[in-house]
Parts: sequence; C-alpha cells; structure tokens
Amino acid sequence: MKNEKWRDFVAMDNGQWIMEMIRRFFAAAALTIMAASAMAAEISVAADSSIADALKKAREMRRLNKTAPGEVITINLAPTTYRLYEPITLRTEDHDLVIQGNGKTAVSGGMKIENWKQENGLWTADIPDFKGRPMIIRQLWVNGKKADKARDVSDFEKMSRIRCQDKQNQILWVPAQAVRKIMNGDSTAFTVQPPEMVLHEMWSVAYLRIKSIAIHGDSAAVRFMQPEAKLQATHPWPNVMTGEHASPFYITGSKQLLDQPGEWFYDRRQGKIYYMPRQGESIATAEAEIPVLETLVNVEGNTDNIVKNVSFEGITFCHTTWIRPELYGHVPLQAGMFLTEAYKLRPQMEREDNHKLDNQGWLGKAKSGNNNKRRRKHQLQQMHLHAPRRKRHRLQLCLQKRENGKLHLHRHRHERIRLRQFLTGIARNAHRL
Repeated sequence: MKNEKWRDFVAMDNGQWIMEMIRRFFAAAALTIMAASAMAAEISVAADSSIADALKKAREMRRLNKTAPGEVITINLAPTTYRLYEPITLRTEDHDLVIQGNGKTAVSGGMKIENWKQENGLWTADIPDFKGRPMIIRQLWVNGKKADKARDVSDFEKMSRIRCQDKQNQILWVPAQAVRKIMNGDSTAFTVQPPEMVLHEMWSVAYLRIKSIAIHGDSAAVRFMQPEAKLQATHPWPNVMTGEHASPFYITGSKQLLDQPGEWFYDRRQGKIYYMPRQGESIATAEAEIPVLETLVNVEGNTDNIVKNVSFEGITFCHTTWIRPELYGHVPLQAGMFLTEAYKLRPQMEREDNHKLDNQGWLGKAKSGNNNKRRRKHQLQQMHLHAPRRKRHRLQLCLQKRENGKLHLHRHRHERIRLRQFLTGIARNAHRL
C-alpha cells in the first residue's frame, strides 16, 4: 500500500505534486484544529441564566477533573444584557478562563425604569427598594445618554464663585442669589437628603453636602455635613481660590433646581424620581436605567494563589454608580483619591538633605468598576465601557501587557481617559476602576 502511494506521487507532474502537498497540509491542519477544539471545554449561558452559576460550573469541572491541566474553559454569553445584583467574583480557582460575548453582550449594574407617568410636564416613576433597602441614585441614563442631576446652572461658564472661606468656623461665604432658589426664608437647615455644592478648587473637584444656609445681606454662609466640613476647612491642598480667580461652584440635588430638559431629581424619602424629558423623547418608548452597583467585577486572590489567565472578550460593561459623596461627601487630593485627614505641620518637619515637610494627609482610593487583588495576565479584548464624566477613578482595569498595554475609553461629553495596568492590587475601600 505504501509503495502504491509512492508510485502515485512519482507519476505526478510538479504542479500536481505541489497541489497534493498543499491539500494534505491543510487536511492535517484541520485535524489539528479539530483535536484542539475537542480539548477546549465550553459552557453556554442562556439569556435568563447567571454568569455566577457558569463560573461555579467551571470550578466544579476542574474539581472533578473533567478538564485537562492548563485546558481553557470558555464561557459563552448570549447576545443579551445580564443584570447583576452583586459583582461577578473571580477567585484563584478561576484560572485559564475565557468569558466571551458576541459583541452584543452587556453586563450591567443598572435597573430599568419602565413605569413612567406624566405629572406637570415631568415624567415620574416609583423606585423600588434594591435588596431590601431604599436606593441611592446618583445617575440616570435615558436612551443611552446620561441625564443631568438637577443643578442651578446649565452653562458651566456661568457658575457662581465663592467670596471667602472661614476655616475656623468651617463656613464658605457665597453670593446670596446663588443659593436662594433652594432656601425657605433667610435661614434653612437640611436634615434629610441635603443638596450638594460641587466646588472647583485648583486641580480637584469637591462634593460637599450642605447642612445649612444663612443669608446675611448680599452674602450667604454655607455650612456642610461632617466629615467633609472639617476636611474642607483643614486640608492644605488643593486650596479654595479667592479674589480675582475665586473657586467656581454649582448647587445640585434639589427639586427646586429641576428646570431644564434632560435634568432629573430623586426624592429618596418618597421613593420617586422626576425627569424633564428632552425634545423628541417619548414616555412610551424611552429606555431608562439607574445604576445601582458600584462594582461589576471583583478579582480576589492572595500572595500565594493569584488569579491568572482570565480573558473577557466582546462584552460591554455598563451602568455603575458612585455613592461615596452621598454618604461622606468627597474632599479629594488628586486623581480621584479622597482625603480622610489632612492638616499643616507646625512646626514644619525637618528632613536631612531635603526641604521641610509642610503638610500631612491620609488618602483613600474610591471603588472601581473592576476590583483587582493579586491578579496576572488578564485580557480585555473588544471591550466597551460606559463611564460617566468626572468618575475616572472608578474605572481601573488591568491589561495583559504591563509595559505597553493601554485601553481607551470614549467617555460622556467627549472625555477620554487612558487606563494603564495597575501592578499592585487595588484595595476595596481605601476603593476602587
């Protein structure tokens, strides 16, 4: 038989011989691909199923030795939106894993609003509790576009500016006309769901919950909730600017400020959201989302057992929130890191062969859409992320290549950020993208 095959080759001319060799090469390659495919385990996740359950199944396959060492398990997601009530958690057992969508797959930390009603030119909807607790809502998305939380200015070039700061009494003095709209009389205390002042100071932006406002002539004394009131008065840098280039600010989070299309307000006590629709939006067809989770993916490992060789492909991650300002305010230093305590050193600290140390501060890092603790070789391929503006510290994602790997996000209002791989783990609270 072998001799007959050899005679067949000898009888061929050069062209026939080459074509036969090419045919046999591709036939062997096809067999190799089929054999490799046979070694790859796959799990399919239906539209009404859970990604967490699929991860559990993958762990069980490894525990019961149903996969070979180093064999990749692929979790195939359907072309649908998977809504989470808690983050997806990857542990040390979740190695050699591909979680794969088809480009139309989304993982969302949001809740849909579908029960809109008309009320005095606004849309209103009752918001249910989330996991047995009233919702904290910081964002609203309508038809894929981020709506604006009701504020006193629609044009940021027209923001009011502070007049001076009384650090000893923890007061910011501002023009009276800038705050009258949210007040009842000349003195107003806010005990439930206080409005916020968003204050621009040098290179950072602070979110300060307003405790009370008192009018004195053409000025108003604004006091804030703790802990941000003390932090705002004592932290050395970045400073509140005064004089010719005084710090601009705007007020947000009050129903009295809901006066522009595309704005919204959430009454937490009543559990009701109000929205002023944009031109062309229909209450019957609008798709509205409120983000409820801060984190979509947790990667949890330890020094001895890191999480490695995990790849996400063809998935859109969307609708994460940021609730810290609602609970503690937000007094940052820079890069989204918030201060927990800060003050000037008096006398200054002497340091050998260096300048004197003037300021002391302690920082925390805000939570992210992706938490990483001891991870290696994570890939993000064909990924899409929807990130609200001024929340760059909430999206920290690791790429496979440490030196050159970069991910570009197209953010709301043309903002773009470039995220680099973080070489150390990201602590959950002090958090997280």
